[in-house]
Amino acid sequence: MEFEFIPSQCKGDDKQFEGSITLKVLSTSEKFRLISKCEFELDAEGIAKKSMKQLSSIADIIDYTKPYFLKIQLKKVDGSKEYNSYDDLQFNDECSNILIETATQFLNGFKLGNG
Repeated sequence: MEFEFIPSQCKGDDKQFEGSITLKVLSTSEKFRLISKCEFELDAEGIAKKSMKQLSSIADIIDYTKPYFLKIQLKKVDGSKEYNSYDDLQFNDECSNILIETATQFLNGFKLGNG
């Protein structure tokens, strides 16, 4: 199953990027295994807690989720740069928040509908 993810940097009046990232959705068991590998704590609603103490876990989740990035189509709003691969995101500091947001999406889950 695939999910088209639009990072928050691609939304709003002051957006910096346009486009989306197509992700492979994790099954429930894959998600739980990923959370256990990264040693994230969950809150009462099952959402992964995020804090500065967990930077190593955030780096782990970014690394572990790399195979689940199926397609990247992002570009700067001003047209100056395009990002079409995981490495494009990984090696550009201006994309670090996109990687963090996308990787943590795997922990929080995907809102999948029936149509």
